[in-house]
Amino acid sequence: METMELSRVKPSDYELDEKKAKAIEDAFLPMISEREILKAEFIQVVELEICEETCDRAKAVKKGLVKVRKGIEKTHKVQKQFFWQAGKFVDAWKNAETLPVVQMEEKLEGIYNHYENEEKERKAKLLADRMAICEPKDTNAKFMQLGEMAEDVFDSYYDSICLADESRKATEAKIEADRIAAEKAESDERKRVADENAKLKEEADKREAEIKAEREESELKLAHERAELARVKSEADAKETVARMEKEDEAKRAKNKANCKRVNNAILKAIAGKCVSDEAAKALIVEIANGKVPNVSISY
Repeated sequence: METMELSRVKPSDYELDEKKAKAIEDAFLPMISEREILKAEFIQVVELEICEETCDRAKAVKKGLVKVRKGIEKTHKVQKQFFWQAGKFVDAWKNAETLPVVQMEEKLEGIYNHYENEEKERKAKLLADRMAICEPKDTNAKFMQLGEMAEDVFDSYYDSICLADESRKATEAKIEADRIAAEKAESDERKRVADENAKLKEEADKREAEIKAEREESELKLAHERAELARVKSEADAKETVARMEKEDEAKRAKNKANCKRVNNAILKAIAGKCVSDEAAKALIVEIANGKVPNVSISY
């Protein structure tokens, strides 16, 4: 079996002297002594043949080593707690003893820096005063060393930013005036175009109404003309019909007259000279024709 070597912790690696390190090491001695005893037992067990007895001895040795390890850890915690508390004590002591020294140093520093501090305060106030009047006129004022400027240099700088600010405001005012003028001109042009369009629409509507009226008048006139033509044509047709009918009636009358004359002559011829005179026969025929002789008629 290989020999187990234990590393040696050197106090010098942690800037500790041997005496202080010895006090720490002594606190671990009881656990170290017990560990050495268990180490001898460990060497024997690992060389034995595996059997139930060997297993029981291995378990017992491991249990002892666990106890040693936990003991070392407990001692470590106690030792470290002591030195941690000691460190806090040292810090507190240092703070308590150095505070009066710091206070005296600050007081003395305030005395020998009195004029320097006054100058800093003067420059700080000067900077604030100058920023108050410069920043509204120049957004880059914060980048200028206003508190360090000599009075004549500052006056020159202030005059230049005032001129630049006035020029900027004049330019902005002109741009705004031009914008307002342009908007007004645009509004006037829109109104002019709207008025012109309204006038054109009114004229177009009026012309359309006139054309419609003219068309309606023309259509009415044409309707009257057509009605007149129809009336004239109707009258002409009626006159023509009346003339035709009168002509036809006249022809019928002439034909009837001729027929009546023929029939009457035939009757006259049949009865004249036989029982009555010719004049009496004519009178009789007229009476019969006029329906004055009962039950006697002449068929024409």
